[in-house]
Amino acid sequence: MFVPRTAAALARRAPVRALAKRPFTTSIVRCTFSFLRSATTEVKTEEDLLAPGAKAGTVPTDLEQATGLERLELLGKMQGIDVFDMRPLDASRKGTFENPIIVNGAGEEQYAGCTGYPADSHNVVWLTVSRDRPYERCGECGNVVKYNYIGPETDPHDHGHGHHKYEEPKTFVDYVKPEYCIVESKTKLERSAPRVLFVDLDRYLSSIFYLYTYIYTSLAYMYCISLIRFD
Repeated sequence: MFVPRTAAALARRAPVRALAKRPFTTSIVRCTFSFLRSATTEVKTEEDLLAPGAKAGTVPTDLEQATGLERLELLGKMQGIDVFDMRPLDASRKGTFENPIIVNGAGEEQYAGCTGYPADSHNVVWLTVSRDRPYERCGECGNVVKYNYIGPETDPHDHGHGHHKYEEPKTFVDYVKPEYCIVESKTKLERSAPRVLFVDLDRYLSSIFYLYTYIYTSLAYMYCISLIRFD
């Protein structure tokens, strides 16, 4: 039902020059990457992620020339470990806000593709979740996913350059009156959850009825005007 697509998987073929600047010892040994910790039998320092190279006059194998994250993934596969945990997400149920489908990730943002429940009941809808907005709901089938950040708490490469963050566009939920909700949300993240419950159901249904009545009356009036003009 879901197809996870991690940023780490897209960055596996990082250049060696960038590899030397990143302290892999911090990322592997000291952080909370539980799925990376299992593949550290042969990876103790950042030098272990540099390729030894092939002997003169021979064609290098993947193990001899792979570097960085690609080498880490290859060493994990040799030990029977899925380093980046590329298993499909849970497709045995529909996620709800009380019991969402968990999407693990180590970056600021993660993508998950929903194909509906039951699986393949609609085309793939890509959902974007992040540390600031962990919940997301599929607009086709209503499945709810939640982002579970398992990376390091601090980024040693974040030097505070002050990049402007993307501002979420305002939607209908930003203008719903608090008295229409059972619980008044305190943050925009909570307000963005599409589970607004109306207390006064009669008022809500009446508004829908009056809206349809107004549209029907307007169309009927325009039809009568058109008949008078043709006559």
